[in-house]
Amino acid sequence: IKHLYGIGAYSMTWDNITNYDIENIARGIEDFIWEFDIYEHRDQYDDREELVDSIIAQLKDFNTLKQAIRIFYNDDLTKELKFEKLGGVLKV
Repeated sequence: IKHLYGIGAYSMTWDNITNYDIENIARGIEDFIWEFDIYEHRDQYDDREELVDSIIAQLKDFNTLKQAIRIFYNDDLTKELKFEKLGGVLKV
């Protein structure tokens, strides 16, 4: 039996994901959230690092990480729907 591993399309080797990977994903999500809904999030956080730290803490949960990745990297979603779905998974 051959084992095949998908490249892209959310096929991550979950056991190899590092804190560095989680931080990069969190920074990408933070950047999207900050630019999409700039006024609300500027009121909630003193600086962007606070928002990144909040997202990183939440992504430490495996199920949350999986859900956030599926939403964030889904190019079929509009920005509005992506923002709404991320809000359902992450508390930001």
